[in-house]
Formats: sequence, structure tokens, C-alpha cells
Amino acid sequence: SGSCTPWSGDPWFVQTADSPRTSCGMHVALLILAAAWSHASKPGTTNAPPVVPSEHLRSRSPTPTRPEHALPSAPEFVPESWTPKPWGTVDPSGFVRRVPRGKVAPATETWLNPLVTPKPTSEWWENMVLSKSDIEGNGNGFIIPYIVDPKPYGLKIAVPFPIAVSNDIYENGFDTIVLVCNLGASEDFEGGYHAGRHDKLTVDLEWGQPGTAHMKCSLVRGSPYITCHYDGVSPSFNAPQMLESYTVDHAKTPCDGSEHLGKRFEVSFIQSDETWVLYTEFEVNMTCRNDAARMSLDTTEVYTGTVRAAMANNCTVGRSAFHCNKRPPADPTAPVFTKILDRHAHVFPVSAETRFAVDEEKGTGAVVYHWHKKNFAGSNASTPLLMVQMAHHWLAGVKGSTLAYPTPFSVSLHGPSWIAYGDEWRVQYKLPKIMWHAPREVNPQHKAALEAQLEIDELWEIPYNYRLGAGDPYNAGKMLSRMARVALIAEHVGRQDIVGRVIAKLKPLSELYFNGKAANYLLYDHSWGGLISCGCLYDDCGGQCDPHCNKNGDEEFCPSLTDPGMDFGNGYYNDHHFHYGYHLYAIAVIAHFDVAWAESHRDSILLYARDFANPSSKDPFFPTWRNKDWYMGFSWASGIALAAGQPFRNGRNQESTSESINAYYALQLLGDALGDAEMRSVGQIATASEIHSAEVYWHLGDDNIVYPPGIKEKRMLGILWQNLAQYQTWFGGQAFMVHGIQMIPITPISEITHPHNFTTVEYPVFDASCGGGGQCLTDGWITFAVMAHAILDPAAAWEETLKLPDSVFSGTSPAGNGNSRSNTMYWVATRGAPPPNHTSSAFSTLRSSGGSSVSGGMRLTSAIALVVAAAGMALGVVSRARRARAGARTGQDEELLRQYEEHDVAPSRAVYVL
Repeated sequence: SGSCTPWSGDPWFVQTADSPRTSCGMHVALLILAAAWSHASKPGTTNAPPVVPSEHLRSRSPTPTRPEHALPSAPEFVPESWTPKPWGTVDPSGFVRRVPRGKVAPATETWLNPLVTPKPTSEWWENMVLSKSDIEGNGNGFIIPYIVDPKPYGLKIAVPFPIAVSNDIYENGFDTIVLVCNLGASEDFEGGYHAGRHDKLTVDLEWGQPGTAHMKCSLVRGSPYITCHYDGVSPSFNAPQMLESYTVDHAKTPCDGSEHLGKRFEVSFIQSDETWVLYTEFEVNMTCRNDAARMSLDTTEVYTGTVRAAMANNCTVGRSAFHCNKRPPADPTAPVFTKILDRHAHVFPVSAETRFAVDEEKGTGAVVYHWHKKNFAGSNASTPLLMVQMAHHWLAGVKGSTLAYPTPFSVSLHGPSWIAYGDEWRVQYKLPKIMWHAPREVNPQHKAALEAQLEIDELWEIPYNYRLGAGDPYNAGKMLSRMARVALIAEHVGRQDIVGRVIAKLKPLSELYFNGKAANYLLYDHSWGGLISCGCLYDDCGGQCDPHCNKNGDEEFCPSLTDPGMDFGNGYYNDHHFHYGYHLYAIAVIAHFDVAWAESHRDSILLYARDFANPSSKDPFFPTWRNKDWYMGFSWASGIALAAGQPFRNGRNQESTSESINAYYALQLLGDALGDAEMRSVGQIATASEIHSAEVYWHLGDDNIVYPPGIKEKRMLGILWQNLAQYQTWFGGQAFMVHGIQMIPITPISEITHPHNFTTVEYPVFDASCGGGGQCLTDGWITFAVMAHAILDPAAAWEETLKLPDSVFSGTSPAGNGNSRSNTMYWVATRGAPPPNHTSSAFSTLRSSGGSSVSGGMRLTSAIALVVAAAGMALGVVSRARRARAGARTGQDEELLRQYEEHDVAPSRAVYVL
């Protein structure tokens, strides 16, 4: 993933002793073996031979043409950007218990100030501070475009290359043995590196102690340079490779152990075929040594100043088996990026701010990357920064950034990327409008049946252990949100009587959790700074005692503090935006109907928002944006858990983008309900960026420019890591699980996340896997397949909905417990008509059964629906005034959606050609 990519040829090719330029032949074989070994312990991997990326990933391809309707072509807006205020600064221990983490606390060996909290738990560089891994490569971070692995002497740096291991697995290949280089110092640093200052786009790793001889490397998301600052130590750049060529200040120079004075040192390696350039702020005497096993550049004396390193070419002579555009020997890639890198090397970012901008009139917003920069002494400080622009940036449109060259600079698992210059980027998004309800009226033919079902679902109770608060916060949140959806649907059809009863039931259940009164109560972890669950070993003595959480004789016992599998890893900060996003959604709905209730509990309910979506460093109790990676636009779900004491080699990961979107959607709804315009706007921007990046990196339409054809045929990604993409889930590899987990929960925001044209290609894969029976039925995934089908054929999906057994909506259904029949019926009944000539796909088990698989409860539901339909509205259940108000609200929502779709920039709705 440098200036060119692997050829499309023999997947088993290994360069042999009689091949031209053969010095890297043995290592290519070792690399393939290493890649196979690295998959041996990965869930869901296969023994299929590695295959090279397809033609569309070659970085020598021209830049695709941005469609005319895309947002960047719209009238430019330049509203002032701002940094939001914190949602709160109240000490959480006033509402929930306060605990330390002991051995799981931030480690002294990896943090410069381990006792200073809050600490991030899900950042793109988190692997580097979770543990100083003793397995080569496990502590790496894909900072883009490089993979870096901090070591006691400095940084090990690799240029990744995308590999399609199978049609289910796509990854960043990278070598930790030979095809690497190292930037560090000749001195030994006692204690190695420690993480210091950081923000959402940068982090400083430091060796030694400030005030003494030390080195600091500033890792910057999306920088084509690696930048290190030295204070009284000796810089060293080396690699376990042989040298092809060496220049000092552009003059060809022998690498024979002699000293040469200069500020620009360029080396080309034989094994990797990479060219690297080293830039020094001040002139230095550099000694170059080269032998069969190692090349090194070392200063002859200690140095104080900045050094930058950049990969300028990775197909220098046409030898690279991973980066050249065909099987070696290939045509060398022209050194087009060298002059560009030279031009901008003297200016460098030292920190960054993530700001926001909103143009209410146009319905647009922007995530603003504002870098603070410095420059080499005596150089031009006005030269703009050179950074890397990813596929999602380019597709969204970036103001303040200009492409430096039209073809991609690098290609990785995350697709092509380009180098661009600018000191402040504005990544533009069309903001999703606030929608409490579907943007269309309920189909009149189905309204009576829906109201009848609402009367049933308002009586639904969550399982007893969750009524005690003994259940996990994830499923608890799903079921509270389910109840909240019933209230909103009832509002839409004018049934205020049902609204009142449901909200009255929902309030105490929500309070049970956020007030710390649940049996599985929440805690404030002051070691990291976060809201975590205690965990509950639920026990009812086989029905012989009152249900309770088994404390093992210790009232302070909390299994989540030591068991990373308890509560889906909540105690280790896994999936916090999923868990608390559901709770926040339920709270937003209550606030929508009773804002006084929300204001009376404001500080405690905002703990959820502060935990995963705190926008300000001025909140002293929670890290900023725990899960959100603003550079990538999406979130990382993984927290601080280790695998056998080691970080996961593939880095951060996220599975369910729909649940991530739901979290930020809940934030914007809460802001709307509370009348907090800033919270609403920030929630809109966070939701918009999450949707856009999900469509680029998870939704695999025909026009996807990131993945090769074999992956795209799956139509949906399951788990995306920093270095791996998988067509599977954490709980199983069946396709219906992958597609279902990327749909839940279904709410009005799903209007945007699952448009008709994408569903047209995605639903058949979902349907074929589900088949209407088996585990797809028993686990409740079938309900989401039906709802996906409704986007294409509402009439057929309505019949399927009526035939679903009650069990798929039960509180014990793994997938269906957060969904109700009312919500399913409402979604289906508010879909638009399918386009002409649509061929519907069948659920054979449901349709051919003639209702034989439907429970008695479902037959009763259908009978009630028929009675209510016959009775009509003469019963006066809903007043005309209520219906008029509901209709007016729906008309407004429909107009908002229409306005959004007029400026839709989702990549799945346009064709790009690489």
C-alpha cells in the first residue's frame, strides 16, 4: 500500500532463485508462510491460499470522477467552526459507586502519567499502551498510511499491502521481520516508551524523561511522514535490508561507513523495493553502513531538533511482489511523490483539534480537522501541511484540502488514499434530519391491525431478571428502546392513551439503571474514567430462593471488573456506545413526552452521553469521544481487553455499524427533546459521519471502491478491524447474522442507512442465508430479513410479518428481543411502493406453511386485528384532532427526508470508476 499495489496474477507466485532481481525471493516465501501463520488463531479464518487484490486496487489508476450531484459541487458554505461544551462536569460518584481497577488500571510501564485521568480506552493507538507486547507486531497501530510498532529504541515501521485471503477475509499484510525500517536513537532508553499528550488525531510517544536526553515521536493520523523530535540523543534510521542506492542532498553517495554532512538522506532498499527519505531540521553528519543483513544511517554526535521520514516509492525498480502493478519484473513506478514530499517536509503537525460546523439553512455540517503545526528552523512556516486523504474523505468532499497528485499515494485494507495539502480540513456531510417517526403515513389498510398490535405490545414485560436490573446493560438497553419505540408508534397513529401507559412503565425501569439502583449496578471507574457495569452472577437457586446476584460472600464483588467476557465486555469498555446508546434512546423518547422528568434527572441521564460521546476535554471525568475515530468517520467498539495478555494483532475493531449509528442518533434526539441545539447538532454530525463511513467500509454495493469483487459479492461486512475485514460476527459466521447485526435496531434513521438501491443487491444474500427457518428463525434474525424485504416489497413483507411466531419477539430471543411486532408492522406499513418490475424473494418456510408454523398467540393477534378492522374508527379510540396532529408531524418528517435525499452523497447511490 504505497505508490502501487500487487499484480493480479498467480496467487501462489513466489520469486525463485532464477527470477530476475532475486535477492528478496526467500523473504517472499517467508512472508507468505508468516501470513498463513498469522491467520491460524483468528476466528473464522480458512486455510485458503492468499490471493492478490484485484485490478481495481492498483494505485496507479486514475482518480475516479466525483458525481455531479455530490455535496462538494453544492454551493460552498464556510460557517464558523466550534468546539462543543461538555454535556456535564458533575462527579459521577454522586450517582453511582466509585471503584479503582487495580491490575487493569493504566500501566505505569506504558503511560507517562498513569494516574492522570480520564484515559482513552478505544483509540486507534490503544494497542500501543495496553501492553508492551512480547509478540512481534501485536502492539502495532495502523496510523495510516503506515503500520508502526513502538520498541525500546524507537518505532518499527511497515508499509501494509492488502491481501484477499479468501472471499470472507481481507487484510492488511505487513512484515515484522525484513520488509520494515526503524526510526529511533542509538542510545538505550531505560523503560522504553510511554504515551504522553494526545488528542483525537495525534499522540506523542516518549522515550526517556523530559528535561533529560530524550526522544518524542508524534504519531499523526493520516500523515505521510513519521516525525520524531530529539533532545540530546543520536538519531538512527535502519532496516534489516540491503541497500540499492543512497543519496545525500540529492547527490549519489557511497554507503561505506564514511561520514557525510547533509539534511536530506534518501535510501532505496533491495528487499522491499521501497525508497525512503529522511529529513533533518539541521545539518548533521551521517554515517551510512550497509552489509548483507542490515543497513543503517547514524548521526556521529548527539542531536537536538526534528527528524522526519517518509516512504516516497514502493515500486522503485519494479521488484516488489506486493506493491508493483504486475508480477515482477515490473515497470518501476515513476518517483512522482518525491518532490511533493520534499516540498512539504519542513512543516509538521504537533497536535490537532476536532471541531464542528453547521449550516442550518442548507442542512449541511462539517467535521473540522484543525492541525496545530510547527516548522523547521528558518523554513517557510506558511507552507501547508501534507496529509493523506482516505476514500471516505474524498467521497464526502473536503474543503480546505487540495489533492497534491491525482493518483493514489497508497492502497490498504481501507482502499485507495491520496496525498493532499491544507492546514484545516472540513469534511462535509449532509445532516440527517431529526425524525421521531417514519416520514410517511401508515398504510390505511394496515392501521387498524397496527393499533390492535400496539394494544398487545403495551402490555409486554421485559424478563424478570431485567426488571430487577440484574441483566446485562446491553440487552436491558435493547428492551427499553423496544418499549420506547412502541410509545413513538402509538404517538404517530394518535394513540396517546397507549403512549401514557408505556411511558409510565418505562420511566422506573430506566431510572433503575441510571440511578445505580439495579442489581447489576453501574460503577464509575476512576482509574480510566468511565461508566461500567458491576456484572451479575444471576442465581435463583433453581427456583428455591429469591433471584439475586451471587456475590460469593463479598458484597463488593463485581465480576465485570476481572472478567472481560461479562456483560459483553462492558467492564473492559467494549461496545459502550452500543450499550449506552440504547439506554440513551429510551431516555430521549421519555424526554420527548416529559421533558420535566428528564430535567429532574439531567445529571444522571447525561452520564450515558458523557461516557461514549463526551465532546470536550473540559469534562474531567470522561475521555473525549470514547469510541469515535473522527479521522475514519466511524467508531471502534473494542476496549482494553487483551487476548492471553496480548493486544489483538489486528488492532481496534467494530462489528455493528447500525448500533453505532443508533447511539449518535439517540444523542441528537436527546438534544432535540431537551432543547439543547448544540447537542442536537453534534449528534447529527456524528450520525452523518457514521452513516457515510458505514456505507463506504461496510455496505458493499457494486460501486464500492474499497474492496475486491470477491468481498463485494457478500454485500455486507461483518467486522472491520484496523488490519482485517471479516464476513462474520463475534457470535457466528452465518450470513444472516452478518446482515442482521448491521440492521439492528430498526428506527426512522434506518430510512437513510438502508436505501432501496442498496437493499436491492443486499437483501437477496440475506434472504438466501436466512431461508425463513432454522437458527435465523429461532434467534429472531428473521424479523430483520422481513423488514429488509419491506423496503423492496411491502405487500409481501406484510404477509410475512403476520406469519412470524411470537417467539421471535420474546425477551429471550437473542436478536429479536429489542424489536416488537408493532415495530415490524409499523416499518412495513410505512414503506413506499416498490419500483415496477420488482421480483420479490420468498421466505419459503413461512409462505408455504399456510400459517402452520404460527403460534396460537399470533392467530389471536390476527383475529383481534380483524375485529378492530371491522369495527373501524366508530369506536372513537382516537380523536380526529390527534390524527390531524400526527399527520402534520409525519408530513414534516417526510419533507425533511425528501430534502435530505435531494443532496444524498452516499457512495452506494453513485457509480465511480477506478
